[in-house]
Amino acid sequence: MSIALALSGCAMNPAKFEQKRLRFSDRQVCEALADAQKSGDEDFIGSVVGELDRRQLSDARCETLAAEKRKKIALGVLAALTVVAVAAAASSRGGGGGGTYIQPDYGRSYAQPYTTTDYSWQWDQFLNDKGLLVWACRGEQTGQFADSSRCAGKAQIDWKWPGN
Repeated sequence: MSIALALSGCAMNPAKFEQKRLRFSDRQVCEALADAQKSGDEDFIGSVVGELDRRQLSDARCETLAAEKRKKIALGVLAALTVVAVAAAASSRGGGGGGTYIQPDYGRSYAQPYTTTDYSWQWDQFLNDKGLLVWACRGEQTGQFADSSRCAGKAQIDWKWPGN
């Protein structure tokens, strides 16, 4: 399914509008006007205009609501693309081998070498140097800290290294 099709929404029809007009948000009523105008159905247009008048919705307010929706859609698309990019980056590192990973600052600052011997990872909860309780991802085989993405989707339960 293309993004344009996914973002287009469902077209309003006269029957649906009459049935649900009181439950529609102001934005939905504004969008119904565009659908009514596209249809050319004078009764449908009149019904939507009547609802806009009843709600005291101006053209300017409808444009503001439409702009807010476009902004939310754009932010949603941006967030989805960011997730895909992060997943792709994590996937491209997935083979392991070489490189140095700098542990996020949990009060400890030192570099841990990536290891090719870790093949599973778990969360570890511990007190950092500042006395704060923090979570970090560790390789089960070596106990070395790893990128948090390696533990993504796993419950934060410290069953492997309790008390460490």
